[in-house]
Amino acid sequence: MSAKTKLTPAAIAFVGMINDPKNANLLAQVNRVPIATAGVTSTDVMFNDLLKASGDQLSSNGSLYWYDWATNTMFDTFTSGLQELMNGRKSSTELLTAVQQDWTEFQSKK
Repeated sequence: MSAKTKLTPAAIAFVGMINDPKNANLLAQVNRVPIATAGVTSTDVMFNDLLKASGDQLSSNGSLYWYDWATNTMFDTFTSGLQELMNGRKSSTELLTAVQQDWTEFQSKK
């Protein structure tokens, strides 16, 4: 949400709605991982694994999703790097280095 927005109440309401446990199944139906994962299931086995991992992560005070909000290019940096990590072409250190570099470059332009 931009600091210059004149629609702060609407933006806050949207974030509240999207994170409301009552809407969790709606998000899951379009393959979006909801914040509230209790009782949410999918017919996709891998998505169910993701839901479980997300629930475990959040219940342990882990970080949330939306890493891509950190910079305007973070989504591409993170997802392409994660794909390369998963297929063995990059190490976890290389992925984290690329993510940090993306963030550092973005911050230096502010």
